[in-house]
Amino acid sequence: MQRFNLNLSLFIFVMLVFVPNLQAQQITPQTLQPPVLNDCAADELHEKLLEDNPEYRQRHEKVEQEMYEMAINQPFADQKMVLTIPVVVHVMHLPGEAIGTGSNISDAQILAGMEHLNDAFRNIGAYAGDPSNTNAGIPAADIEIEFCLATQDPGGNADDGINRVATSYSNLYFQDPGPNAGQDQDAYIKSLSFYDSNDYMNIWLVNEICTNQVPESGCGTAGYAYLAGAHGFAIDGIVNEADLFGSSTDNSKVHIHEVGHYLNLRHTFNDGCTETNCLTGGDFICDTPPDAGTSAVNCFVNGTINTCSNDASIVNSPFASDVQDIYENYMDYGFQQCQNSFTPDQKTRMRNALQGARVSLLSSNGCNAAAPPIADFTATTLFACVNTPIQFADASQNGATSWAWEFPGGSPATSTTDNPVVSYAAAGSYDVRLTASNSLGTSVQEVKTDYITIYNEPTVAFAPNATPAGSAGITYFTVADIENPSSTATGDGSRYMDNACSMVTEMEASTTYDFTFTAGDCPSDLFEVIRIYIDYNNDGDFADANENAYSSGGNAYCGTWSFSFTTPPSVPVTNQILRMRVITDNQFISSPNHTPNQGQVEDYGVLFRSVLPVELSDFSAEQEKEGVQLNWLTEFERNNDFFTLERSEDGERFYEIAYVEGAGNSEDKLRYGHFDNAPLSGDNFYRLRQTDFDGTESVSDIVRVEYLREDTHVEIYPNPVKTNSLNLVYVTENTGEMTVEIINPDGKTLQITDYGLTAGLNRTAVDLPALTAGMYFLRITEGDRITVKRFMKN
Repeated sequence: MQRFNLNLSLFIFVMLVFVPNLQAQQITPQTLQPPVLNDCAADELHEKLLEDNPEYRQRHEKVEQEMYEMAINQPFADQKMVLTIPVVVHVMHLPGEAIGTGSNISDAQILAGMEHLNDAFRNIGAYAGDPSNTNAGIPAADIEIEFCLATQDPGGNADDGINRVATSYSNLYFQDPGPNAGQDQDAYIKSLSFYDSNDYMNIWLVNEICTNQVPESGCGTAGYAYLAGAHGFAIDGIVNEADLFGSSTDNSKVHIHEVGHYLNLRHTFNDGCTETNCLTGGDFICDTPPDAGTSAVNCFVNGTINTCSNDASIVNSPFASDVQDIYENYMDYGFQQCQNSFTPDQKTRMRNALQGARVSLLSSNGCNAAAPPIADFTATTLFACVNTPIQFADASQNGATSWAWEFPGGSPATSTTDNPVVSYAAAGSYDVRLTASNSLGTSVQEVKTDYITIYNEPTVAFAPNATPAGSAGITYFTVADIENPSSTATGDGSRYMDNACSMVTEMEASTTYDFTFTAGDCPSDLFEVIRIYIDYNNDGDFADANENAYSSGGNAYCGTWSFSFTTPPSVPVTNQILRMRVITDNQFISSPNHTPNQGQVEDYGVLFRSVLPVELSDFSAEQEKEGVQLNWLTEFERNNDFFTLERSEDGERFYEIAYVEGAGNSEDKLRYGHFDNAPLSGDNFYRLRQTDFDGTESVSDIVRVEYLREDTHVEIYPNPVKTNSLNLVYVTENTGEMTVEIINPDGKTLQITDYGLTAGLNRTAVDLPALTAGMYFLRITEGDRITVKRFMKN
């Protein structure tokens, strides 16, 4: 798909008048168009493969015949079940790029791309919607197909579904422009990292995709995929430019489009207006009207469009009269902000492809557990207002099937679902804990300390009248981490949208931020006035110095605009969500209390954090002969009173073990250290708590070290034990076997297990029987050497 710079211009020039003494920065007067999906290479490669590969041609024709028969008989269409496809992402990055830089994108970005893909195919989250600029009456469909990152590789080994390969072929040409001219680079790069395409959907991420040998004229394709007839081939899968995968909800529509091809969808504009039977021509989909438009349509400007008039005359057409194009479909070429749907007939075709030509994916072990889970999780936001729902998501490795969440201070306080929604009734910082399990075992509990911060709702002195009036409004707004594609006042059902707690971003003082803004469905006089306010002192009136962050001053043309403003050098209220108000109207905006006539008001949240008193760049723990050495380094210190070193045996309950004075104020790097001469046997968890002169505290990440004493041959931990296993460390001079017995306080043996030994140090996880809380004994027998250890089960 052809990529276009976000700064494409319609060259509509206006004069902008800025209110004097405000910190808004004057911009180049131009409107912006949203990013475009265009020039997908799937058709080109499909036609080339039909010509060059007789086996592919034969299989493709067979698949299309099967798809036609399925469309007539619909054997799978009524099955109400979610189908899952295992996915492996191959990051084919340029040499020398660290993870998170350039084409070697981070795991977090890959996970975001997977989340976007799942949301689009389930029609939820940012992808929930219906075509709004058409009279075709076709709703958006929940495809009931989901995608999981592989948890085991083809050999049955534990996997995270992400492979990274450094290669200069990350700048990918369909034909090699160098000394191997004519070589098929598509096949070559896939040979560098490939999972059997019968069992996995392979996605290759590259730096650049070039269709021609001359980079200046041929590089611009953003992705491509092969149709279902390629199932099982060594080239089967999807290729996507890495910077687009998961980098935003709109950019992810590139690989959403390509997965549609993978599941045998064609472009909506195939055959233009010439199709005569929607089951055998066009895109083979009956509820997508015929479409002859291959140019992107901007729904914010053009609204409706109709390129064909033969809709009702096509055989099997569901349309009784001529209808408008559904250019908001993911399989059209269009503006990414406008795309929001697959149709019900596309759902049928994709599910038929998955249960037909690609059915082997459904019996793959790719997403089955290969090892006990390693618990991990994410949240939609790390800060929110009181009583605001926060969505948590399981991110455990190795395929968790059950979950035990703990949300101290939250509602609910516990959960056993994979993606719970939690709210907090009081301001403060809160820990979150997760234990994950599958058929092979239970994870160590993952604890994230002070993970969620809750603030009081920002002050509001005036809320505009919410009753819709007219059709104009704010259809797109983005600044910093906020991105909100929305509808007009009529579409939203309100002139006032209060997003101050649900859409929050962090900002810093003395920093310039770019806004992008779209006014839609403008009245006939074609202008909207724009004002933006930030309530820096949280008094609700937006009337203090610098709080009018931006004003168009006069009339700003409709469409998408970009501009910038700079935050003040200091902000009176920090560590509290502040209210940002965005107003549009077709008449003069007299104040932040303005209720629009033909426009809309949207509030958002902004958070300025106080400058941290200490920047901690390193905190480590290492076992030494007589204990554990802890070291930390500060880059600078401001008003730093002291450090408290804390230790835990389970990563949850921490106790102070040392007090270390801080330097107060320093711009130099300072090193600190403490020797723990009495560490616990087994796991030791340490964290550092820093306290400012005014009592403000911050807590470091947790570090773990396993401490084994040299003067003992047996250690067990954790003790007490909460789960159904404990760790046994056993030192011997012999190679042989030991017997481990679990004994209750009455002397009854509950379990006997034999373990192999090698000379030296042996580490063994001992699975425990179902035990009630209380005291038990572990008896270890090696020949005539018997050792008994007491442990507690909580």
